[in-house]
Amino acid sequence: MNVLNIPLPQQCELGQLQGAREIMRDMKRAVLAELARWQSVRVSIFIYLLIVASVAVYDFVLTIKYSSMLQFMEENPVGRWLMGLDKLSRDFGETPDLTLFLTLKTIGTLTVLATMYLLFRWRSRIGHPVALGVSSYQIYLAGYLTFALPME
Repeated sequence: MNVLNIPLPQQCELGQLQGAREIMRDMKRAVLAELARWQSVRVSIFIYLLIVASVAVYDFVLTIKYSSMLQFMEENPVGRWLMGLDKLSRDFGETPDLTLFLTLKTIGTLTVLATMYLLFRWRSRIGHPVALGVSSYQIYLAGYLTFALPME
């Protein structure tokens, strides 16, 4: 014994040291496994958010590019209604004012991105299927927007 009455390592039994080493190894494995899991969650949420944001930007660009034809092409009734709010002072057939439409579309996209991120932070077990579904739909939407639009 030393001054603090702590047994020195050479005074411990061999079984105690091996047990302590095994506990330390198990703790190290558990910490590394948890870090790997969190790293994979971070990568997957980044990919999901990147897909949704990329398709939203692509849709935004196409909306501006085809703005003169958009009132005839838009299939979403809420979108048509938003674009038609300025018809009271304009003739039909002119390029619609897309300010409100694009602003609400951006707010909606940011809301979806924030909800997906918070869902991952809160419950990643639920976040993966939800984000996978939203991302899959966004990929479908990108394909639809690419191949269903009229060629110039």
